[in-house]
Amino acid sequence: MRAPIVISAARLLKANVIYTDMNPCGGAERLTLATMHALSQKCVNFDLTTCIQPNMTKFENAYGSKIASIIEKAEKINLLESLEELFIDRITEKGNYDFTVNTHSDTLPYYHRSFSKNNADIWQ
Repeated sequence: MRAPIVISAARLLKANVIYTDMNPCGGAERLTLATMHALSQKCVNFDLTTCIQPNMTKFENAYGSKIASIIEKAEKINLLESLEELFIDRITEKGNYDFTVNTHSDTLPYYHRSFSKNNADIWQ
């Protein structure tokens, strides 16, 4: 295992991975799972922020249990009430994230204040 990425002697990095709905189980959802896997491999703690609770049975059927299990490595699953910036900001502020990874930028616009150039990676 590789050395964890730390920002101080006492704390690991923490990321917020945002995707609107993981349940369609297509390529974009697979990219989000791969992103979470990469974060986990680098020992970066992460939360998943989404609008709909992920359906683990559906993931296991679509991707297999090994790939689907990465969701269980999320420290927390945040459920958005709305895609409005106010709701995203509340979760971002409560989570005390070092950075945000928005893997669904066509639905969650990159120009939200909470997705600034200083704290967000946007992948399409």
